[in-house]
Amino acid sequence: TNGKKLRVGVPVKDGFFEFVKVEHDASTNTTKVTGYIIDIFKAVMEALPYNVDYELIPFAKPNGESAGTYNDMVYQVYLGVSKNL
Repeated sequence: TNGKKLRVGVPVKDGFFEFVKVEHDASTNTTKVTGYIIDIFKAVMEALPYNVDYELIPFAKPNGESAGTYNDMVYQVYLGVSKNL
């Protein structure tokens, strides 16, 4: 490992919260990412024979709303923009 964290972009969408749900608590300024897909991701990371530090980063505006579509999020990753990802 090189000491860098794996940064994982998480789309913020309405509906299908059983798969991915992003909740922002403005009073504590914390974000909680949950759901079936997140559970699978965490299980895979734990099953690796080595440790990978990671960070789940919601693709969201400061108010917690979606910052755009899935394609917008992928394009931001392509550009190397780290503001939202």
